Amino acid sequence: MPVKALLSVHNFHESAALMFQDIVDCIKQRGLRRGFKSILGPEGGYFLDAKRSEHFHMYIFEDEKKIRFIYSLIKTHSGLLDQGKGKTKHYLSVCRNLEVDPEFPLLLVYGVFITTNGAGQRFNTDDRVKREWVRNSICLDVPDNSVFQYKPAKFCWNKSLDIGLGSSNSWYLDRASIKLRSLVCLQPDKTGSSSNAKIAVENSDGNDCIQHTSGCGITDEGGSHENGILNSSDINDIVEDLFNM
Repeated sequence: MPVKALLSVHNFHESAALMFQDIVDCIKQRGLRRGFKSILGPEGGYFLDAKRSEHFHMYIFEDEKKIRFIYSLIKTHSGLLDQGKGKTKHYLSVCRNLEVDPEFPLLLVYGVFITTNGAGQRFNTDDRVKREWVRNSICLDVPDNSVFQYKPAKFCWNKSLDIGLGSSNSWYLDRASIKLRSLVCLQPDKTGSSSNAKIAVENSDGNDCIQHTSGCGITDEGGSHENGILNSSDINDIVEDLFNM
């Protein structure tokens, strides 16, 4: 039984990584037709040791003079949930809005960074700032006493939202336009191939768990959603949405 449980955990995290790589592959394939450049990553993974555990993936790229990003958060860094550090209030509020577990939020956020007040200069020259802005897009690692100039009344799934402090402190997120999707029930197929990883994506009302075969699927066959089974066009939809933001 312990071995089976460990295998299930391994398969879960592997599927999450394969799914994100499929998305990045689609972005790059789409980018070849439009012209773009990678800014950061893709980077991340599943990390576990005596001091921390976390699982995330992030990728930032430039397209048509817009800085776009995509971020998958499976398991939140243990240290970022330490309430004694005074950086949990805003993130916990987001999790309550979305009705997700703060430690295992299982979410995907993507969007466009918007720089004002000269905040882009440090972003452009410091990769630590880039990573911080990605985390801040869901209010993760934002000081409790921060005042947001841009913040939705309520975080929700699959809606365009503006988020950001809008201040001259360029360490924390200036402003971003984002969308959120929930990722649930991840399991790989028998082949273990990233192009056929079985992914379930929770729909916008948060009720249904929909099986999803990930992969770029530019020549996808069969676009039907019979019996709630989604095909590889769903990743294409996310990438298309990201490029259009």
